[in-house]
Amino acid sequence: MRMVIGLSFGAFLGWLAWLGLAVGQTLGWTDLALHVRAGLSVALWNILIQSMTLFMWMALTRQVREQTAGRPDLHRMTESLRRWRNRLFPWMVLGLPLWMVPLITGMARAVGQVPTGLHRASAWAVVGLTGVLTVAELQGAGRLVRVLGVVDAHLRGTPLVTHPGHDGPSAGSVD
Repeated sequence: MRMVIGLSFGAFLGWLAWLGLAVGQTLGWTDLALHVRAGLSVALWNILIQSMTLFMWMALTRQVREQTAGRPDLHRMTESLRRWRNRLFPWMVLGLPLWMVPLITGMARAVGQVPTGLHRASAWAVVGLTGVLTVAELQGAGRLVRVLGVVDAHLRGTPLVTHPGHDGPSAGSVD
């Protein structure tokens, strides 16, 4: 749970940095070079945070599924977590390449190929989607923590998350 909160906080910091940059640019407080560097940094930061969150979800839901495979009493919880993951994944995956749109429109704007409004609209749209994703990821983290607690209690102390090199499933493929 701490990791999810940390990742969400990281996305929130990126969002705040972008918002500060947008306000500064609107008020004329920043030059183009700072705008480009900060925009690139915020976009790459958010891509990193969203990627880490996506892969964390993939790994933990797979681990829960594997640990509860022979437990029909835990099937409802596992299925609930799977449905939530499947509902969240398309938006998480979409959020990654969308961060490139403001970068591309910003570069095109810098050389005079597109109007400023297109760059601003794409940036606001991506930042809004990231805010919605962060809220959904935090809600999903709450579900994940509850499911992990129930599964852990039912497995009576069997560690749910194993470490590489120990008696756990391999870290090979992710479904």
